[in-house]
Amino acid sequence: MNNGFTGMRSFTYKELEEATSGFKEKLGQGAFGAVYRGALPSSLRGMALVAVKVLEKSCDFEMVDEARMVLSDWVYDCYHEDRLDEIVVGDEEAAEDMKRVRRFVMIAMWCIQEDPSLRPPMKKVTQMLDGAVEVAIPPEPSSFISSL
Repeated sequence: MNNGFTGMRSFTYKELEEATSGFKEKLGQGAFGAVYRGALPSSLRGMALVAVKVLEKSCDFEMVDEARMVLSDWVYDCYHEDRLDEIVVGDEEAAEDMKRVRRFVMIAMWCIQEDPSLRPPMKKVTQMLDGAVEVAIPPEPSSFISSL
C-alpha cells in the first residue's frame, strides 16, 4: 500500500511477519520494542535487507518528541563543541574512529530535522553512510523553531 510518500510503501503485519521469517532473528531491543532482521523483494537487487521494529508498548509521542529534541540538542552540542567522545563512552571500536562517528552524527542530525523538507531522502542517507556523498554541516536543531 502506498502511504503518500514517493517511493515509500506500507506493509501489513503478515507481510512483515513473512519478511522476518516469523520474527526469528532479533537484532536488538529498544525502549518501545524489538528490532528483527528481514528481507523484502526489491526491484533493484532481488531482495533488500531490512530492520523491522515491533512496538510492544503504546508510547506518548509528545514525550518521545520532547526526548528527541533534548537528545538532538545534547548531541548537537557535543558535535558543535567537538566533544563526540562523550557520545561513544564505553564503545572502544567507535572511539577508535572518531571521523566516522562525526560523519554518522552529522547524518543523524540531518535525519531528525523538525522541518521534513530539510531531511535527506533515504537514498542520499545511504550514500552519505557509504561515504559516496559528502555530508554537509547540519543546521542547529532549534534553528527551524527560532525562524518561525
